[in-house]
Amino acid sequence: MDMDILLDIFVTDSILENFPKNTQNSIHIKRRLGIGSYGSVFDIGNNMVIKIFFHSCVNKTIFDEKKCIIPYKNENRELVLYLKMIQDSSEEHKKHHIIYPLFIGYTLNKFIYDDDMEFKEKTYFVVLPLCIPFYKFYKIRDIPLIDIDLGYKFVIEYAYKLLLASHYIENKYKIINLDLKMSNIMYLKLNSEERKVFDLNESFKNKFHNLLLTLDFSIIKHHYDSNTLFIVEEFIHNNDSYYLWPHNNDQFKIIHIPSYSVAINVIELLLGLTISHKLPNIELLNNCLEKIKIKFNDIYEFLNKCLIQRSTTYESLQFITHLFNNLQN
Repeated sequence: MDMDILLDIFVTDSILENFPKNTQNSIHIKRRLGIGSYGSVFDIGNNMVIKIFFHSCVNKTIFDEKKCIIPYKNENRELVLYLKMIQDSSEEHKKHHIIYPLFIGYTLNKFIYDDDMEFKEKTYFVVLPLCIPFYKFYKIRDIPLIDIDLGYKFVIEYAYKLLLASHYIENKYKIINLDLKMSNIMYLKLNSEERKVFDLNESFKNKFHNLLLTLDFSIIKHHYDSNTLFIVEEFIHNNDSYYLWPHNNDQFKIIHIPSYSVAINVIELLLGLTISHKLPNIELLNNCLEKIKIKFNDIYEFLNKCLIQRSTTYESLQFITHLFNNLQN
């Protein structure tokens, strides 16, 4: 539902001339685009969105990263990373398919959206370019790609881009993204003269497959904990399994999680969302790998490296880069 809520804001850091840093400004909340665990995203017009964080107010937010994997409710690791991104004046991130934020700040008045969501005064936010969720960008949510002609190419390119972006973030900012699920991956909105959605055939005929993407950084961890052994069940909410991570009793190092998650995404693309969300299940995982091995042995080897051998992002990127380069020949 479209609305028009005037919201006064204070911009603390920015790359936009019309929203300079350390200034007061105003934006118009148009409609809610999505709700996550750590914030809600709204369309504010001009191909921009604002993510307003839950439980993250001035003088009441934890910015020093805690030891636990899952952030506390009022801990905001994401905003810390976005600040570093905005202060980076280089264009290097574009070569790694990463979209950077436009400006950050906090609200100057409280507002209620649609009678079911209230944000307090001085709540932190980040403004980003308007992006399209993966499954809206590509209409393949219920289409397993294992039997589609271009499925092989699409999956390899997808894994390559995601690992390239992840490795760039890990290398530059020394953080590891622990939540690389499909719903957290979005593509930059196309210009009005371009098509809003396109199929796989078109994506390999034109520039669309070079589009930048953005990731969700709500659950990230610094490298200093990267070699610590964790048991999944120690930080899973409600003792539920999470399909992107190993089995609950499995010990692992968080430095292996991005590759593991990308591999699960590849299984989701090849075999379907319904199967991937039943993981982690060792028997089912082995069945998935065997099915993929019959059709695409090199993708099977990549998955085996990520899921069984527990490779790092860099190691997995090295492997998938070889497959990606073969596509260009």
